[in-house]
Amino acid sequence: MNNDKKYIVFDAYVFGLRTILAYIRPLFLTGLLLGLFFIGVFGVGIVFLKPLFQGIKPLLQGMMPHMNAIDGMADASHGQMMMEKLMVLWQVRWIIPVILLVVLFCYSLTVAVYANYALIMFDGKATQKVTFPSFMKIIKIMIAKCIQCIVAFIGLILLIAPGIYWIVKTQFIDYAILDGAGIFEAFSKSFALSKGYGWVIFAYILLTITIGALLPTAFFLYWLSVFACGFIYRTIQKSA
Repeated sequence: MNNDKKYIVFDAYVFGLRTILAYIRPLFLTGLLLGLFFIGVFGVGIVFLKPLFQGIKPLLQGMMPHMNAIDGMADASHGQMMMEKLMVLWQVRWIIPVILLVVLFCYSLTVAVYANYALIMFDGKATQKVTFPSFMKIIKIMIAKCIQCIVAFIGLILLIAPGIYWIVKTQFIDYAILDGAGIFEAFSKSFALSKGYGWVIFAYILLTITIGALLPTAFFLYWLSVFACGFIYRTIQKSA
């Protein structure tokens, strides 16, 4: 491995590819277990939400004529009907945050599992057995990801540069938490480790997005990018 900064991203992806090939069995089994879990969550969601959506569907269908009619809103009775239907929709507004939380948990679980693999494989502690991080670390990563996404969204909306800067500086929060850091400590460690490596991390992010756009093999590339980021994290950490 070349120690020059400019080769870190290249070495990281080489490490990621070698890791996938060397540990394809536990990674495949892990992916299968995660896939079954997500299917189960999706199935449970359908069972619980289907009656609710069946009740909302006629309301939405009934709203369409009023929304399409130019003079429909001029009629008081039509306006009253619209308000009643909007009130029904307002009563089930809790669905959106619940769905977002479930999606965020599933995403955080996936991040935690494969980022954990990246670290133990880099440290030479990996085996051919399926390995999962602790539940508390998954929850911490979920909260940290939520904070990261909210701040990044605000930064990208207000001014693009601050949002990009934040994403670069917080790239290692998942790995820091898996190493035992708390939520806010993970942000602090990520900021400290990324100092002097901003362009390296930005190049990694840009390359990951580019490869993902050109080669839409998302699941394989996701493994590869997570392992590559873990390599960069550990390499910077050991050289600090």
